[in-house]
Amino acid sequence: MPSHDPVSPKEEGSNHSKCGEKPQEGQVGITTKHALLTFYEELLNEVQFAENALRSRKISEQLHCFNHKYVKSVLHWTSFLILFILAIFLLLAYEYRYQDE
Repeated sequence: MPSHDPVSPKEEGSNHSKCGEKPQEGQVGITTKHALLTFYEELLNEVQFAENALRSRKISEQLHCFNHKYVKSVLHWTSFLILFILAIFLLLAYEYRYQDE
């Protein structure tokens, strides 16, 4: 069974730094803060993107019910029926007008 030898802080620091240089104490905090702010901004962008996608999906689902073939058929026949009834009333009004004379 292999044993784990603890790594000394000097070796650990040299493995994790860029180009073999160990960052200064002040730079470590600034770099971490900058990385966290960047990560936070990216998360906000992802959340906004997801909310916009959800909103547009809801709108398209609401519009989809109006594009349904049965709804179109019902609207078509309803408008035809309204025009037919209007034509009958116009003919009746025309005949009624000439009956008075």
